[in-house]
Amino acid sequence: MADFTMWRRGVESAAERATSTVLHQMEAAAKDVAAGQFHGVGRLAGSIKVRKSGKLSGMVGPTVIYGRLQELGGPVFPKGHPYLAFYWPEAPPGIRRLPDGRVLVRHVTIPARPYLKPGVEMVKPTIGALVAAEVEKATAV
Repeated sequence: MADFTMWRRGVESAAERATSTVLHQMEAAAKDVAAGQFHGVGRLAGSIKVRKSGKLSGMVGPTVIYGRLQELGGPVFPKGHPYLAFYWPEAPPGIRRLPDGRVLVRHVTIPARPYLKPGVEMVKPTIGALVAAEVEKATAV
């Protein structure tokens, strides 16, 4: 019985190590994709973190509020003002401009610019081999 208990603990420990490794690989891949997608390592890429929620589970995602909007895309509306104001040098003619060069619009639609999903897709093919290698190490006699 003691041998089985030791074997089980070894396999559980291997699964925990594999989970942690996979989550951190996903984090690194998502940061790489975000850095490429958004021209350098900025706030979004720097905010991508691993949050473990259990021994064998966790999440990878950004901590900045606009991370989800960048991943999925969607509309942006002003809060507390009738217009959004921002710099847009290539704005088409007919859009209202302020003297300081900013434009005023009632809303914008941000296109989806996925960085998390491609990062996960990059790591997916390696997960099985990684888990197998960890279990193999743990059960080797």
